[in-house]
Amino acid sequence: MTEFSFKFIDLLLLFEKTPMLMVMWAAFGYIFSSFILLIPSMILRKMGVMFKLDKIMGVVGVIIVLTWLVGFITQMILLFTDVPGSKMFIIWILMLFTFIIFAITNYQMIVKYLNTIGKTKS
Repeated sequence: MTEFSFKFIDLLLLFEKTPMLMVMWAAFGYIFSSFILLIPSMILRKMGVMFKLDKIMGVVGVIIVLTWLVGFITQMILLFTDVPGSKMFIIWILMLFTFIIFAITNYQMIVKYLNTIGKTKS
């Protein structure tokens, strides 16, 4: 039987040695996440399926922006207060999961808000 070869402990040890990497991920990781989500979005748009997924991609965009804004500010504060890098990583992951759960439970409200913003800009 094969096993997943990702070494979570090694990642935590890396963040423990250099907590600045966690701040860098919180600051610029959303760019990589956006590009990763942009590729399937472009493929689906070419296939004509994107009209069904526009609302979902908008909610995912809200999650990414919230994680970037709040995550970067929080990680900077934690860095300057000498919190260990492994704790910074766990806090950031918990924030991400909290935003995902918030977006799932408040999906209709977020879509309604995004539609309101879209109408006022037009």
